[in-house]
Amino acid sequence: MQLRKVLATALGVERVVVSGVTIEDGALVLAVWPVKAERRRCSRCGIRCPGYDSGSGTRRWRAQDIGQNTAILHTIVANCVLAGVNPQEYLADVLIRVQSHPANRIAELTPERWKAARAEEAAAAKA
Repeated sequence: MQLRKVLATALGVERVVVSGVTIEDGALVLAVWPVKAERRRCSRCGIRCPGYDSGSGTRRWRAQDIGQNTAILHTIVANCVLAGVNPQEYLADVLIRVQSHPANRIAELTPERWKAARAEEAAAAKA
């Protein structure tokens, strides 16, 4: 079985094709596309709408299917597990922090750095 199929199966993403797998800054990154039967469908209601993907350039927001969002979420969870972080705690904290966090310091919110910052906060609280 190809690595792409193994990752799609392991991450539980359905109705997508994993077109690429890379590791960037220690994070697993998957490039996913909907399978042919799911293309050009509304991600909410599933109705076929040919205009959603028309035009050149990046895909339109309505063409972003649930499979891609699931792959993103599973990638975050996998990176949390690799860093030894509880994914539920991480997501609960980061989803609140990201709203006011400066964009040029977004790397501080990766699971590894988040874990280190939490350890520093705990050490400071004990002192």
